[in-house]
Amino acid sequence: MVGFAQSRAGTVVVAVVAVSVAAVQADTIYVDANCPGGDGSELDPYCSIQTAIDNAVNMDEILVAPGTYFETINFLGKAITLRSSDGAEVTTIDAQQMGSVVTCETREGPEALLEGFTITGGTGTNIDSVIRGGGMLNIESSPTVTGCTFIENAADLGGGVYNTSSDLVLTACTFVGNAALQFGVIPSGQGGAIYNIAGDSTVANCTLLDNTANFEGGGMFSYSGALTVTNCILWDNSPDQLLGITSVSYSNVQNGFAGSGNINVDPQFVDLDNGDLRLMPGSPCIDAGNNWGVSPDFVDLDSDDDTIELTPLDLDGEVGMSDRLLAWASIMVEFSPVR
Repeated sequence: MVGFAQSRAGTVVVAVVAVSVAAVQADTIYVDANCPGGDGSELDPYCSIQTAIDNAVNMDEILVAPGTYFETINFLGKAITLRSSDGAEVTTIDAQQMGSVVTCETREGPEALLEGFTITGGTGTNIDSVIRGGGMLNIESSPTVTGCTFIENAADLGGGVYNTSSDLVLTACTFVGNAALQFGVIPSGQGGAIYNIAGDSTVANCTLLDNTANFEGGGMFSYSGALTVTNCILWDNSPDQLLGITSVSYSNVQNGFAGSGNINVDPQFVDLDNGDLRLMPGSPCIDAGNNWGVSPDFVDLDSDDDTIELTPLDLDGEVGMSDRLLAWASIMVEFSPVR
């Protein structure tokens, strides 16, 4: 090993320098729906998120201002950060029933980060006569998604998210009113919120509420691969909460589910009827999670150059947790569930 390092020393130095230059040259690209359409600078932002992605290169950050963006987007295989400036409650990507809202199909890795958006109005992508991935479609790609709300999306498989041969990481996300129906000619209707096949994916610190599947897996459905669920709430999904999941722990699953630390009790949302999914102070979900069930912070969400630490999320699913157990993310949403 020493001989190899010495014989390749020049190559190693060049590689390190190349990475450093790329990091220095990384740009922030700005998007604002209320603009005439500019060059992506802070003073003259793009109007379209996809335009920003088209013009981004690896390591760039795209910062999106509050507003509703009527479009579908594709990461195009780029290792970029796509982030809202003020969070999912005020920043929406609405596909208007024109396909999958977000697509990763060009071998995106975990450095492809989607953070802080409401994803809605997705009706999926037709692949082999089956509509897949209403809110998000992942094919042989492994993006990171955090702090997003998937609401009122629909498809045959994976109303909220369809994941195939992909190692997806979902943290601090909320899925409400998504549906796996049967639009195509092949019987389907699985995975109202999340459908996973042949992928080793992680779902942590998420809430799945009132999602529907015509056949099975109203909350989540996993056909193969390893779908690991930790620190989540699955409640009022129909006809069931989850099916085929490899591992569930420290989660509140309606009607119960075997696994370490799992519970089956009313989550005590503040006002479920009016879409207030914050947890009441006495909720049994608060401080009932397990820090070690959270994936490492390999995309450095808190910008502290530590990619070995656990993903740092606080009680509201925001970056900044320190030395305490996780509670589940909770938000305000408005929805009319797809049936």
